[in-house]
Formats: sequence, structure tokens, C-alpha cells
Amino acid sequence: MGILSLIEPAFVNRPRGGDPAVGDLYWVPTGYLQETPTILDVQRSNPEEHGEVEFRLREIGASHFRGGRSLPIKQLNLEGTEELLVSRGKRRPCVVIARTTVDNIAEITEASQRRLAEKGVGKVLYLVAPCYTTAKLNEREKTFGPQLVARIRALQYPHLFCLPERDKPDIPGSVVRLDRLFASFLARGCEALEYRLSADALEVFLSAAASVLGGGDATLFVEMQNLIRESGLPDEISN
Repeated sequence: MGILSLIEPAFVNRPRGGDPAVGDLYWVPTGYLQETPTILDVQRSNPEEHGEVEFRLREIGASHFRGGRSLPIKQLNLEGTEELLVSRGKRRPCVVIARTTVDNIAEITEASQRRLAEKGVGKVLYLVAPCYTTAKLNEREKTFGPQLVARIRALQYPHLFCLPERDKPDIPGSVVRLDRLFASFLARGCEALEYRLSADALEVFLSAAASVLGGGDATLFVEMQNLIRESGLPDEISN
């Protein structure tokens, strides 16, 4: 037994239109997490011309983020201690797990403070968790092979949550990574999927998130974990 057997159906249809909601799935541009960040090092190629610049890709070093740039780059609007970070990325399905905004900014009476607050925290921002596909039997190059996925289905790792194929509820299709959470406006470049997590799946998923983040109520996740353990772990774990 695994979590896929306990939360059927995992998905329900999402109404068309409307704002993003917790439990929705969206296609979102998602960067690859790099252990060593890459900097797009930019300098003026001609000290007399703001528009003539040269770029070099470099691994992050001790000199970066320390204001060592000799001349300002106006077109890029880089402040003294800012750098350009570069990473590969791809569009992935992501689960919306939180919606955040400061919605009473109008109550700030000082005009300049209100304008800065509107710019910095006045827009709705969403916390999302990206989904990574599981490996099929003949695939060897993906992180989430059958044995690891079996353990994830048994809820052995709270930060990894297995979801099934859209139309095949018994077949693992993706792993939601709570260790790769990031914020998104879910604006340009993002697109809602036609389905979302069911109420039961969302309840267990948010309980897992509470376990990972150290807040909220993780009781349901622990109870499901114990139920799976008592009912027998998926066969693939011992294969």
C-alpha cells in the first residue's frame, strides 16, 4: 500500500478562470538549483560609454556581491552590491501551497511609505512546489527511479510527495518537491492546468508541508504514514 491507494481521486477538475488558489496546479518557469551559483559578470568594455558592455560567465567567487564593480551599468540598473545570477530552467507543473499579500496598504498614511510598500509587498505572491517526473521502467537517468518512488509513496520522506498520472490513479506520475519551494507571481509565462488536487489529497499534502516547515498540524501526515507502515510497504522497496 502507498499514498496513491489512500487519496483516490488525487485530482479534480479546476474551474476555468479565477485567481490561483491553494491546491491548484500551474505550469511555472522553474530554475535548476545550483550548488555553486553562476554569475553573469558584466563590465563596461568602454569606460566612456554606458551602452558598451561585455559579459562573462563565472562561478561565484569571493569578490562577488561586494561592490567591486569599477563603473556603474545604467542599463541593467545594478546597484553596487548586486550581481546577475544565471541558471538553466524549464517549465514545470507546480502545486500552489500558499497565497500571500499585504492587503491593507491603504491604511499607511505617509504617502512615500505607502508607495514603497505597494511596490514591495502589495502584489499577490504565491508559494509553489515544483513537480518532477518519475522514471519509467526503461529509464535510468532520472532521479526518481522505481525504488525511490516506492519509498516516497510510503511517505518515508515528508519533503517528497508522490502524485499519480492524471488518468491512471495507481501509476506514480510525479514527485512534488517541498525541498524546492519558491515564490512566483503566477503571471506572464505561467499557465493553469485544467485540474487541481482533490480535497483529500490537498489535506495530506499540506500536512506534509507542515511537517517539513515545522509549523501547523502534521498529525494527518503522521497518521497516514503509520497506516501505510501497518498495511505493508510497496513491493518495490524490497526489490
